[in-house]
Amino acid sequence: MEFKKIEELGEHHEEVIGFNKNWICEDFNPNGTRLCFQTDVGDLGWCSLRWNNDQDDWFARYDSAPTHYIEMPSTKSLIQ
Repeated sequence: MEFKKIEELGEHHEEVIGFNKNWICEDFNPNGTRLCFQTDVGDLGWCSLRWNNDQDDWFARYDSAPTHYIEMPSTKSLIQ
């Protein structure tokens, strides 16, 4: 799978794997990826999940949008 520019996504309200170089953290997120989805909350129209190591928990973030994405792989074959 190849990452595509976020502008190619259009209106898509399902989760995607997003990338933003500002999300890179050498200790906790060296790939700069987050689970993301479009939302009406926040100024950017995107929500992403970020790991907070201090609290050992995921936090919903509305602070930046992905610049690139790949669609989530299908799990249909696993559900049968």
